[in-house]
Amino acid sequence: MAINREIKIGLVIAISVLAFVFGFNFLKGKNIFGFRKTYYAVYDNVNGLTESNPVFVRGLNIGNVNKIYFHPHEANRIIVEIALKDRDLLIPKNSVATIYSSSLFGGMAIDLKYSNEKTFYQPGDTLKSDLQSGLTDEIGKQIVPVKEKAEKLLVSMDSLINNLNTVFAGKTKGNLKQSIQSLNTMTIDLAGLVKEQRQRLGEIAEHVHSITKNLKNSNKRIENILANLNQMSDSLVKANIAGTVRNANQALADVSQVMGKINRGEGSLGMLINDNKLYNNLESSSRDLDSLLTDLKAHPGRYVHFSVFGKKDRKSQSKANK
Repeated sequence: MAINREIKIGLVIAISVLAFVFGFNFLKGKNIFGFRKTYYAVYDNVNGLTESNPVFVRGLNIGNVNKIYFHPHEANRIIVEIALKDRDLLIPKNSVATIYSSSLFGGMAIDLKYSNEKTFYQPGDTLKSDLQSGLTDEIGKQIVPVKEKAEKLLVSMDSLINNLNTVFAGKTKGNLKQSIQSLNTMTIDLAGLVKEQRQRLGEIAEHVHSITKNLKNSNKRIENILANLNQMSDSLVKANIAGTVRNANQALADVSQVMGKINRGEGSLGMLINDNKLYNNLESSSRDLDSLLTDLKAHPGRYVHFSVFGKKDRKSQSKANK
């Protein structure tokens, strides 16, 4: 049975269309006849991601973006369908699908950052999503502060120029010129002063040289002094300073205890200091003794009886004393 010309042309066209579709999808990374595992990720902004962009895990291409479309229930969000080529590949739960810039020319891709979970997503599940800033955005973030600083610098330079124009205008210019002349005069005077003091500076330098020479000649003596100081410090280190301090503390404690007893009126000294009655008795006794001594000086005959020839009768002595 012969095939007419129209059927042949139709078969050729159909085969060409199929080949074109297959080749186009093959170039986009889609495998029409192969097995594909599909997952989803939802983003607020895909940052230029397109269909057929690659999907990587640690730098290995494991699939591509199959479809991108708006969320049917959330108009402000976008769903990205991810197709994986390997049927045995497992994605741990809590893994993150991150959109990032894969080249300097703005090419985008998805990087699957695996978690450490021991359970895995099933085909058709929705992965966690994240959006990494592109290279252009990072450059913009770096340039904006530099631009702001440059603008501030230009404003400051403009203000400085205006101030300089104000300073060098009119009377201020003459004052500035006069100040410069005064500065030149002061410089000349300073040069003269330095010239006059040059001899004195030389003498000071000679004195300093003499002092350093004396120090050099006395170097051995200084070393001996330092050695003696070192020996003294060693002796102090070896001395039982801690024991001495403990003994001093103990002595102070004993003195404090004795003073406490005295303040409380304990012991003879405490009673003497704190007993007012004893003090009054001593004071009274002192007054009586003072009166006795005064009377003894005034009338010694009342207390001392001395006779060369013997005793006199008491009446005569009494009359004599009167």
